[in-house]
Amino acid sequence: MQEKASVPAIRFAGFTDDWEQRKLGEVIKAEPFKQYLKEPEIDGKYEVVQQGDTPILGYANGNPFQDYGNVVLFGDHTLSLFKPEMPFFVATDGIRIVSSIKKMDRDYLHCLLERYKPKSEGYKRYYSILTDCGCTLTNGISEQRQIGTFFRHLVHLITLHQRKFSRLYNIKKSMLERMFPREGATVPEIRFAGFTDAWEQRKLGDFADFYNGDRSSRYPKDSELVTEGVPFINAGDLVNGRVKLDTANRITKAKYEELSGAKIRLGDIIYCLRGTLGKNAFVDNFDFGTVASSLVDIRPKDIDGKYLFHVLNSDIEYRQRVVHDEGAAQPNLSAKNLSEFTIPVPDKQEQERIASFLDDLDHLITLHQRELERLQNIKKSCLEKMFV
Repeated sequence: MQEKASVPAIRFAGFTDDWEQRKLGEVIKAEPFKQYLKEPEIDGKYEVVQQGDTPILGYANGNPFQDYGNVVLFGDHTLSLFKPEMPFFVATDGIRIVSSIKKMDRDYLHCLLERYKPKSEGYKRYYSILTDCGCTLTNGISEQRQIGTFFRHLVHLITLHQRKFSRLYNIKKSMLERMFPREGATVPEIRFAGFTDAWEQRKLGDFADFYNGDRSSRYPKDSELVTEGVPFINAGDLVNGRVKLDTANRITKAKYEELSGAKIRLGDIIYCLRGTLGKNAFVDNFDFGTVASSLVDIRPKDIDGKYLFHVLNSDIEYRQRVVHDEGAAQPNLSAKNLSEFTIPVPDKQEQERIASFLDDLDHLITLHQRELERLQNIKKSCLEKMFV
């Protein structure tokens, strides 16, 4: 049955026809095509596709699926979608090669599948659910092409920002490895001009004070949390190296003053001692609050606070954490363990140069991450509003 449905909320000018109500199974079909390839075969000129969010694994020789320009690949377990750009092999079970029964723009088909694909529910085959899903379709291919082209350009922008974000993230990861001395060394591989002195290896406790969250009977109960008040920081509020205040629980000022635990100041570092061990954030957006019992407030002294923050986000911290972890079922440290961490320390001026450089990298990463999230939200909204 092909009863008419309403039109989408957003539509390109010049198109006025109603869209058709159909089931996806009436307009798409799937073709089986699977070849298991031995490892030495994955070195040729054709793409090899398997389950996962990044389907392209390598290249293979042989007889690939050639009609790549008219199909979309659908991961039946992962719900990933992929438009191949060259002849390919499907080298695993669970990949559906989906095409349209009648002539349909491929970019539009890709958007259609993304708009109506089921939500992920674990390891489960979804193609049969998808084909039974009701959808609305344009009557003409001209409108399909406009919609497909719009989303192709939008996805291209998202991909560019994803690549820039990934590139900057990898640059920072490399710098964190090369701007601090490797294990057993006294100077780093990469260094700013003018600095030649050997670095010291010192205990973290020499350069910081530690303040645990209150663990007494005064610890805030759920019934004592309020909607407006003093931030009471938990591990879940530590996001991308900053404290996310809009998710933080709150306590009254009277309750805050009753607690004997940490009293947060600007420039402190909040560090997770239990659960998500090592997760941390630099405090630069508030100066009044306290922490839950799973966290510790680190207050730098005689060391650049941002330099210490970057050390605590490097492999130096990870190596120390693995050695000092005293947890069993749940990872666990104490503030005393943390104070025993050995960290590399150059003179104050070099600390500041390193911290400034890494801060600038973080700023660029954050800008691209925000733009990436903005574009992804635009895409999500357009998928909802440009289809019925």
